[in-house]
Amino acid sequence: MCARRYEVISLDFGETLIHPWPDWGTFYRQVYAEVGIHAPPEQLLMAAYAGWTEDALKLPLTYPPEEEQAWLRRREIERRILARLGYDDEAILDRLVRRLIEITRDPNTYRLYPDVPETLERLRAQGYQLGIVSNWDWYLPDLCQALGLDRYVDFIVASARVGAEKPHPAIFQAALAHARTSPERVLHVGDNPEADVRGARQVGLAAVLIDRHGLHNDMDVPIIHSLTELPDLLCR
Repeated sequence: MCARRYEVISLDFGETLIHPWPDWGTFYRQVYAEVGIHAPPEQLLMAAYAGWTEDALKLPLTYPPEEEQAWLRRREIERRILARLGYDDEAILDRLVRRLIEITRDPNTYRLYPDVPETLERLRAQGYQLGIVSNWDWYLPDLCQALGLDRYVDFIVASARVGAEKPHPAIFQAALAHARTSPERVLHVGDNPEADVRGARQVGLAAVLIDRHGLHNDMDVPIIHSLTELPDLLCR
């Protein structure tokens, strides 16, 4: 076993530990089709990706830590996704948000990546404290329990319960409060260069980018393509 630089490893949730079954493209096609939107698959996926990256970062990153407020923020993101598809219809937006509330709360919507249980078990055996820090809705702790992730982690921080979205410092500071340690003893792992890497670094955490789909190159951050690479990276 190598000498440990960190005491705590915090992990993003979506696209780091879990994914919708079978994939995001199918997820969005099915949900949008249910409310009467049949956009070309590539166009829909590009609109959703832009909504959750570019558009989400243009909205305020903090809000009252209440379940309804988190869903109002999500509603605005979905409004912007619809606008990218050429729709401006409040009735469609209402149906879409209601359906998203139902389906995203259902643990059957998601699967753990196959490398997750083994890697988290290995990290715990090595003595690391583990936590989940995610831009997610109020019910994230319940979802983690249903998916069996709660057995591996010591704390779960959902943006909705903090009232702050990554990359805002407040969500990482909440994680530090749970971990009861200093920033230099924490490594954060996530899939988003802005939310996870920049967000972690601005409060003094080290960061690793997990790039499961080969989207990022030539970045000034350690990159892994599978969670199984993380234990070896920690020894370098």
